[in-house]
Amino acid sequence: MTDPAFNMNDRLFISKEPPARRIASRVPLYGSVVTTGLSMLAAGLVSISLPWALISAGQGASLAGLASFALQIPVALGLLLGGGLVERVGPRRILILSNLGALALVMAAAALAWLHPDRMLPLVALLAVANLVGQPGTVAQDARVPELARLAGVPLERANGLRDIAVNLGLVGGPALGVLLVDLAGVPLALGLAAVLLGIIALVDALLFPAFAGKRRAADGRTGRPTGILADPLLRIVAIIGVMLVAVFAALDEILVPALVVSAGLDGTRLALFLGLAAVAAMSASGLYSAIGHRLPARRVFVGGVLVMAVGAVLLASLPVAVGLIVAPVLIGLGVGPIWPLIVTAIQRRVAAADRGRLIASLSAVILLAQPFAALAAGPAVDALGTAIMTSAVAALVILAALIALFARGLGDLDDRPASLSRSSSAVEG
Repeated sequence: MTDPAFNMNDRLFISKEPPARRIASRVPLYGSVVTTGLSMLAAGLVSISLPWALISAGQGASLAGLASFALQIPVALGLLLGGGLVERVGPRRILILSNLGALALVMAAAALAWLHPDRMLPLVALLAVANLVGQPGTVAQDARVPELARLAGVPLERANGLRDIAVNLGLVGGPALGVLLVDLAGVPLALGLAAVLLGIIALVDALLFPAFAGKRRAADGRTGRPTGILADPLLRIVAIIGVMLVAVFAALDEILVPALVVSAGLDGTRLALFLGLAAVAAMSASGLYSAIGHRLPARRVFVGGVLVMAVGAVLLASLPVAVGLIVAPVLIGLGVGPIWPLIVTAIQRRVAAADRGRLIASLSAVILLAQPFAALAAGPAVDALGTAIMTSAVAALVILAALIALFARGLGDLDDRPASLSRSSSAVEG
């Protein structure tokens, strides 16, 4: 397979390929979208199963926060390791090995939960290692989206928007499904479904994800700009805001909202509804960005998204619990929907392919490190201060993030579209 030619807006203007060949050129991108969504769905099932099982059994938010911390720390570490592995070994090989390793570990965890449900420590350990092993595959997918998009004849914004729809479906829909499965038949059923999904992912990626030829750094449209997170004003401000927002999501989804549901005398279906509404709203916003994102001012979309999230957080803290659990997730989901694909698109345009995997992995790891520490801190805080004070604290944190986004100068670089990057691509071996 070879890349089709593009103009400076990443739009296909030479399309004389036979229809069958044109369809075949799009299969790797859409296969990546599907497996990304399934991977996030499996991750959501794993992330919620143990914390919700502990909270719903009356074990307390502190223990649930500790379990969530142990599960999420390896995600950030795996991302940090994944960038270097992808550069040295190659994206396809790392993707396949990562898929198979995560599959084997989750299968072992599901069997352990079925045979010995009281052995919580080894269960957490198996799932933590599975999270570590699975992340390099995520880096491999993210690093090659520009090449997959060019091969398919799809604008980069649309490709990232489609993948983010899948991500939101998995990250929010997965926990919603996990809550229902744990309530229905316990942790083994949730982990068993996660293993089935990982098996499908491994098969589809092995069949559809292409191998990419190596390419010299100098030939790949390097912009000459700093590529370190702290050295680049855009990456620096994105990392700061991202850490704040991920901390909010970790505290809300894994600890605070489950505690709100239990304290209000509600059941797991209300938690699943909260997560499901957020998923639908986020997917709707991602779909809109995918359709028209290349026409919109990126900085305004980013700032507007954080502001909408702030409104949702304030309403969650101020409205009665039953009402807030319906209104807040819709606004939070609408706000967050376009943010990550917008950021990733900016990085993919600004950074050469030789550095892309490392930089995306590093930025993702820095942001996601907030998740386990936020869950760890939120558990004792909820137990000590109560849900009312903690929802107000979360709302204050999102308001602060919105103010930073509103006045930060570095976000202006989101609108940069270097022409050199829109023409560059790596060859696809086929």
